[in-house]
Amino acid sequence: MATDNLAPPHRPRKRRGAGEKRRSPETLTGSVYVASSLPTFATDRYGRMVEHAAAHFPKATILPARDAFRSDADWRQRWPAVQRSLAAVVFFDDGAGFIGLGTLSEITDAARRRLPVYYLTPSGVLLPCDDSGAVELAVRPWNPTRAALVTYALSGPDALAGLRASAGRLRERTNDDERDDALFAAWVARSGRGVGDG
Repeated sequence: MATDNLAPPHRPRKRRGAGEKRRSPETLTGSVYVASSLPTFATDRYGRMVEHAAAHFPKATILPARDAFRSDADWRQRWPAVQRSLAAVVFFDDGAGFIGLGTLSEITDAARRRLPVYYLTPSGVLLPCDDSGAVELAVRPWNPTRAALVTYALSGPDALAGLRASAGRLRERTNDDERDDALFAAWVARSGRGVGDG
């Protein structure tokens, strides 16, 4: 990844003020980071999802996670500088509705910086992650590869496609219930927390 388009760390980002509107994805310029879990990198779907993201942000430079970092160590070292250079973050799930701990960290960091964060549905619909409640994350810290389940609401012609995708993801999730229950039990044992402890 070329780093010559990164903003210098000393130049503060302009933050939106109260009541200021979020810019439309179609007019957004700068770098848009496309986040997804590592297992998605080697799939054909990955390229299609990056193409969907590029179509939603025609004036922006698209920075796919797969092309941005060489390793976990590279990500840990350079992610703070990369995130300072971003105009927005888009993420998509693993095809079964989940994102990993790294993706969850990236979108959490972006939200803390008050960057626009968007979820790209399996059918390529772009949804804002804001107070509208269109996208919700059910965080599951006991499973780093499936650290959060993404749920979303669609309306209009996209609703039927969303329901079909959700039904397929639900069938796949039920196949993983036993494995997930074991991971949850191990997490509870490691953390010393009981179920229901805040």
